[in-house]
Amino acid sequence: MDSTKKVTKKVAGAAANTAGWCTNVGNEHGQVLVWVLTAAEGHGLWPMAAGLMRRYREAGVAPPVIMYVERDCCSPHGQSQVRAMFAEWRELQVRLDIWHFMRRFAAGVTTEAHQLYGIFMARLSRCIFELDPADVAALRLAKQGQLLAQGVGPVSEKALDQMITRRELALHCCKRTRGAEETARRIKALVDEMDSEKGRDTLGGPLVDHECIQQVWKEQQRHITCIQDPEDFSLYLKTGTLKKGGVDLCCCRCARGSTSLESFHLHLNRFIPGTSASDAHFQADLLEGLMLEPGPHGGSCELRIYSSAEREAMDRLSLDERYQPPGSHTGELLGMEYLYSQSGRSLTVMDNPEEEDRLVELMDDEAVRDEGFVEEEPENLTVPVLFAPEHSSVQQENRI
Repeated sequence: MDSTKKVTKKVAGAAANTAGWCTNVGNEHGQVLVWVLTAAEGHGLWPMAAGLMRRYREAGVAPPVIMYVERDCCSPHGQSQVRAMFAEWRELQVRLDIWHFMRRFAAGVTTEAHQLYGIFMARLSRCIFELDPADVAALRLAKQGQLLAQGVGPVSEKALDQMITRRELALHCCKRTRGAEETARRIKALVDEMDSEKGRDTLGGPLVDHECIQQVWKEQQRHITCIQDPEDFSLYLKTGTLKKGGVDLCCCRCARGSTSLESFHLHLNRFIPGTSASDAHFQADLLEGLMLEPGPHGGSCELRIYSSAEREAMDRLSLDERYQPPGSHTGELLGMEYLYSQSGRSLTVMDNPEEEDRLVELMDDEAVRDEGFVEEEPENLTVPVLFAPEHSSVQQENRI
């Protein structure tokens, strides 16, 4: 479960400034189960949780065992709010999303433009995760085979590791957390190292603010147990195989964290054309975007189909045993309808469209102006790279 507020800035007209956050819930297959608008983050989500639990119950599907959140994972004063909302799922474990955990440490740096920032985040990921040695060995062998096929002679393991990207590691290599004690020891050592003379750039500028980073570490220590993988529970789904360099590599999807929702947030903002829309148009554009959003489905067809009707027809013709026809609508409210239900309003088309257009035109586009830059898919910083240069070598390169 994750939230974003960027898309809510496009709500204009009579509904302007009524939505503060857009909250989404996804599953282990990368599918978005529900999205709602609320006036504030974390507030008013109880009806959404009740509807989602009812949907699982009526569909006869086993409830989830783990839910990753960006906040409210645990509480020093008893049960967390998220755990209380989903009380019907008695076996549910609420865990902190590791990407958000790492971003909290980024709040302790002086600037993300610092020469050592990338190294700090890469080493922080390695403090938390370790890659499966067998998967890494197979990927190295495949990469070596690709280079030989291109006429590139054998290279050293160090040079080979620099050529393997995070995307390849995320696709072909499983990773697991190191355990609470080992993670805490490694993070403490990394923070102390970057908070010393070793954490300065070529001009002597420090990477981290001493008081800030120590306060961040003090507050985040209690969440070390929240980011650990559950015992005896697989977080990876095999999606197929891919042949690289003569080696068959397993392709897998990780169910850990809310990284897929972070990527979905980029698409969500693009569903609304322009910089503003009335409540009715906002709702219609988002629903249409969700229906056209390509994603995993039950059929075996590998074609990229953007029409939900055509995709459903292909799935019905497939012989995949995993296919299940879509269920009937449960009456759950989505988007603007959910937001209006909290104040007793209903989503209706205005009797005076000209007045609605006039209100939309009054929207200040400066806050949501598109500067023409294409937002790329965010790189998954939780994937530990095989090769991360030490800060001493980076400083030496910058002096040349």
